[in-house]
Amino acid sequence: MVAALLVFTGAGASHHHRYGEETSLALWQPQLFFGVAVGTLAVIAMGSGFKTLELAQGGRAVATSLGGRLVDSQHQRPRRTQAA
Repeated sequence: MVAALLVFTGAGASHHHRYGEETSLALWQPQLFFGVAVGTLAVIAMGSGFKTLELAQGGRAVATSLGGRLVDSQHQRPRRTQAA
């Protein structure tokens, strides 16, 4: 959101103009665009890597991280079948 605001307001762009010249709004700022793109991709890559490592631990680790408990197979009827 902040990046979009900066791009469309032209913040950070240096405009040198003389009296009487028309000022133009620079909507394309390659440095800002590539900086935001690299930052976004880095966050996505780190989150994906973290989740991949977490899921690679197996079903038991995933179930435990989600609040799962081991169910005793000897009971005919579980005490608690659904979270309220």
